[in-house]
This record gives sequence, C-alpha cells and structure tokens, in this order.
Amino acid sequence: MLSQNKVNQLKSQIHEQLQSQNVYSNIRQFLQDYMKTEGTKLGKEDSIIDALKEKGIVDEIVKSLNVPKTDPKPQLPVSASPTKKYLHVKIMGGKAFIDHLSHTMEDTTLSPNSLPNLVLHLHFVNQRFKCNPVPCTVEPMFDDSFLIELLPNVNITGKPADAGSLLHMNAPIHMVLVKHFNDGTSSLVGTHSLEWRKVLKTGSIITSVEFGGVGSSPKVPIGIIDFKLELLPYTPNVTVITENDITMQLRNERASRAESIQLFFMYAKAWWTDYLQIRKSHNHRLVKIFTQTENGTDMPVCSFLQPLRAGRLIDSPRHAARFVSLLAFEKEESLGGGSKDIWHTPHTFLAKGKGTVEDHAILLCCLLLGFGLDAYVAIGTDDVGAHVWVITKVQDGSVVFWESLTGVRYTQDDLSKKSTRYRTVECVFSNQSFYANAQPSDNILHTVFSFEDPALWKPMNPDAIIAVKGSPLPPLMAPTIQVIPMEVEIETALRHQIFEHRKNMGLTAIFDENLGYLLGQALSLYEMERILGVGIPNDEFQQSIKRAVPENHTFKGFPIQFLHRSPSRMMLAFLRAKACHDIFNSRGDQFRYALRGKVFVFPEDVTAFWVMVACKYINVHFG
Repeated sequence: MLSQNKVNQLKSQIHEQLQSQNVYSNIRQFLQDYMKTEGTKLGKEDSIIDALKEKGIVDEIVKSLNVPKTDPKPQLPVSASPTKKYLHVKIMGGKAFIDHLSHTMEDTTLSPNSLPNLVLHLHFVNQRFKCNPVPCTVEPMFDDSFLIELLPNVNITGKPADAGSLLHMNAPIHMVLVKHFNDGTSSLVGTHSLEWRKVLKTGSIITSVEFGGVGSSPKVPIGIIDFKLELLPYTPNVTVITENDITMQLRNERASRAESIQLFFMYAKAWWTDYLQIRKSHNHRLVKIFTQTENGTDMPVCSFLQPLRAGRLIDSPRHAARFVSLLAFEKEESLGGGSKDIWHTPHTFLAKGKGTVEDHAILLCCLLLGFGLDAYVAIGTDDVGAHVWVITKVQDGSVVFWESLTGVRYTQDDLSKKSTRYRTVECVFSNQSFYANAQPSDNILHTVFSFEDPALWKPMNPDAIIAVKGSPLPPLMAPTIQVIPMEVEIETALRHQIFEHRKNMGLTAIFDENLGYLLGQALSLYEMERILGVGIPNDEFQQSIKRAVPENHTFKGFPIQFLHRSPSRMMLAFLRAKACHDIFNSRGDQFRYALRGKVFVFPEDVTAFWVMVACKYINVHFG
C-alpha cells in the first residue's frame, strides 16, 4: 500500500497535469451551461457524470493523464518451483494468410461460425499445448498464452536453473498449424520450429514467425504469427547472456548437426555400395535409409523412432495398436498426381489427427518400444504395392506382424494359413538399428528373421545411427471428452432421424428403452474383440435378448463402428447397409425399435463410437 506522502505527491502531479490541460476550465464551463439549461440546481451526481461522458470530457481527462495501456504481467502459478525457469508464450495474432482471402470476415455472406477454424499446436520437450480455435481469415485473431516449464527434468540440485543451462538447451518449440472444417475434416497448414533462446538476453522479446508451407512447397510462406516471449522469473542482474553468446551457441549447434548428418550420409553411401556388391538385384529392393519431413528436410528414417511411454493413458501394446488404428488414414497426393514420399513428425501427425501409413507405423513402433518390446518398422510390399508395417521379435526367435492401419496382429504361421496382405520385406529399422534383407528371396514366406545373422541381414553400425538424434517425441494428451453426455446427444439425434425416416414412409418409430439398454453389453464385447484380436463369447448377451424378446417376435440387430461423431453421417451409413436398411423398412405388429451408442475414448480425444440399432416385432403377412 502507498504511503500518505506518496499519495499526496500523486495527487499533486495529477492536479498540475489537469490544470495545464485546461481540464478544470472545461468542467467549469460545462457546469455553467448545464445550470442554464437544467436550472439552478445541479441535480443528482450520476446525471452530471453521464452528461460529462456524453460531452466527451471524461475521455479528455483520461487522455490528458496519458496513462499507457499495458498488458498484465504474467503470473507464475502458486505451485511453481522457485528452482525452475518458465517461458511465458503469448500469441498476439496472425497476418498475411493470403490463401484465406475468401474467408475474410468482411464478407457479409459469411458468419464467424460458418468459417473454418485454425488451431495452433505447440510441443516443447515433454509438454504440449494448443490454442483455442479462431476463424480462418487473412488476419486470424489468435489470443492465447501458455506457460512452458524450461528444463522440466532438471531439478535435483535444489539450485535455481541458471542462464548457462538454458543457453545449452537445444530444444526448439515445434508448432503445427491445422485448419479444421465444419464437416469434421482437417488439413495441415504449416509448421515451424521456434528458437526461443533469444529471450535470454533481455528476458522479453516480441518476434514474428513466418510459417512455411508443407509437402511439395515447404519453402513457400503461408502466413505470419506474432509472439511475445517472457522469461519468468527474470533477474537481469544475475542472468547475463549476451547476443554474441546466443549467436555462437546456435551457430555451433547448427554446425554440429550438419556435421553429424554429413558423416552419416557418407557412411550410408559406403554401406549402400557394399550392399549392392552382395547381389545385383538389391538395387531394386525398397531399402529406405533417408526420407523427407513435411518441412522439406532429409532425415535418416531411424531418427523418427524413440521409445514413447503413454503413462496411464494406454494399458498395453494391444491397446496401443487399437489407438493408432483409430487415427484416420490419408494418402497425400502431390501436384500432377501420384503420392508424396513425405513422413510427418509424430507431433504433426497427432496434431492433424490423421496421417499416412508411414505415420501410423512410426507412432505404433514408438509406443511398442515404450512398452519394452523389440520393435521395428518394416518396409516392403503388400498385394497393392509398397507398404509399411511393424514387426516385433519374440525371445524364441519368432516374429509378430502388426498392421498399424487396422490394429490386427499376425504371426509367422498366419502368413501361410491366412490370406494376408504382406508379400515382401526389404528392410527393418528401429531407433538403434537398421537391417537390409540380404537373402536371395525377399518373399516374406521365405524370409528368415534372424537379424543378428549378417549373412541374412546386412546391418548398419549402431554408433552411426545413434549419432543422428531425432527431436523429442511429444507426450500423448489425456482425453477431455465427456462420454455419457456425448452418447446421449448422439443417440437423441439418431432417434430423431430414424423417426423422420419412418414418418416419411408413413410408419411410426417407438423405442424400447429396456431393449436398448441390453444392446450396450454387445458393444463392449465388440470393442474388446478389436483390441484383443480374438472372439469373445457373448452368452450373457444372447440370454438377455431371448428373455426380452417374446417367442412369437422377430428380432433383428445391426452393429456398426464409426471413427467420427456426426449423427447425419452415421444415418447415411445405416441407410447404405443392407441389413440396417431392412430394419428401417420392416413392418409388423407391436413394432419396437432399440438403439444404443457407446463411446470408447483414447488419448488425443480419439474415439471409437459403436452403435447398434435393433427391432422386434410380430411378423404379419400383408396382403
């Protein structure tokens, strides 16, 4: 609290400022005019203040004081540790997104709710954030802030994190900008890696980040987003980092990174030459050592892999396979047709919520490595063409094949007993190893998976692979979906659509709540079967249905799984399915419908939504 002397001093300064600006004279003149029009009595205080506001005199008083507008100083949370440093990131808005001219807010034919939305995702070491959706315009109005914990894994000494430790922290903030459309689909707009350590010099900087395109045009700018970075807590007398210190550190890191990649490239080139000497046909095998990321950088494929632990979000490797399979699949097309050979970083893949077969296999392999399995990404062919999947080796020498797009597992025995997609296997790799198939035949039925035998699989030097490290993997985000309200909302919408469909046919749609409740147990069994990959007995479900449906009644049921949460799209899928079409068009006495929906939620708000529609009735022959 200010002392009385300080208060008196401030009053004196304000008095002098108002007097110098003739504010007192303006008020006296106003009061004289006011008394002439309103009478000799001044009236109530509120009415006089309102009149002063209308006259603009109050605004003049505020302007005369010249009080600058300042953003509130970001505050550390109460739980913040005094031994840690934090980076406050404020998104201040975007500009020059010229591809979105058609979405300008000045277009009176469009409302903000009808526009696509932009969402910015941030990843730093083991922390992830995302901003609130903003309408997609030329100047998107981003206005969010995040508090990033620096050196999150370093707090064992009890001493405050020093500036030198922060300067040597080579971990940029990876940002992914995604556009979300009203139909539930999304597309990748751009990515950028923000170098934040320039804030160490002054404790606060404002920087404009130019986002580049992705895919076939990664160098084409697509827009600019302004950020304010503040180091908290900042002690200028203790933190002494010069601009030269920062420049030299960044320059040395870039040089070291370039050197390690160059050395690996030279090693890989010699390794490839040796591989071709083994057999001339090796030149036609799909042995992929490098690939291109979404920002146009060539990277060793092994650098994409690291063990990823999901904490309490995923229970087992089979749950991990189910989670990855629920992420949408997309085949990216390049200009002029054909597919693009681009692998997205795991953070970009998770931010988009969809990806290529390579994206799925990379994420699944990282999760299986996190569960302690001896996992590899496999590159080969299936019955369509080039394909990528995951292999795990068992201690007895056998292998298991994991199809990342479906979550289905195959053993070596399954390859001969069942009709599987896999045809050849050309190479396999993990975060520490790379093996190329050196056997006479790359047919998967004839391949021996003894990676330790150099006569069968040509290995790379593990030291050369480990020297080229990839970026830290993003943690999975816990689900935020409220399951029961979502189930009720979708069920209600589907019932209405079924009712309208039957009404258009001149029929009614009455729902049996008890029968609908019984359907839920079947949906849980279906999801368990997808996770475990084996059939599960449903004796109890059959018994409960038989008790709920009288003997002279006919029962029909149809279950279906959706990866989206749109009731209108679900209804269209129901109508396209013949079994469900028959249910919707059936007639009979005492006709009753039953409907049950069940949401199974995974990390990243990924869902499997099972719906079962059923009916029971007495069959009547209509003349």
